[in-house]
Amino acid sequence: MADMVHAVIGDLGVALHTDKTPSREEWDAFMSSIRVVPSARVRVLAITDGGGPSTVHRGQFVKYLDGAKARIAVVSEALVVRGIVTALSWFTNNIRVFAPDDFRAAIAHVDLTQDECDAVKARLREMATRLPGPVRAMRGIDA
Repeated sequence: MADMVHAVIGDLGVALHTDKTPSREEWDAFMSSIRVVPSARVRVLAITDGGGPSTVHRGQFVKYLDGAKARIAVVSEALVVRGIVTALSWFTNNIRVFAPDDFRAAIAHVDLTQDECDAVKARLREMATRLPGPVRAMRGIDA
């Protein structure tokens, strides 16, 4: 089973992670999908139990951004994720980490309309079925 699943909804990349680092194949698939959106318009919502991009993966993402100040919301309570967000914040200042119970603030940060929010929640529920177990960081999506 996967450790990371993703979707692109309009200009929003959505990633759902277990507590493990995504494989090269999983990250490459995410990057292939997200590159369809110009970096100047991309928004990202990531929900994770602790897994996240490796140093190499982060380098690929920063290269894609090419200086764009993408709005990125990361929902997690894992300390390692805070370190990943800090590292990425050196390259884009619009990235923030939110506690799972603060999902509404994460949605506001990436500027989703109510219709987009409803679509994202439905997609997240579907994506979660492709992971080996529940993602605890999703607990706030119905708040």
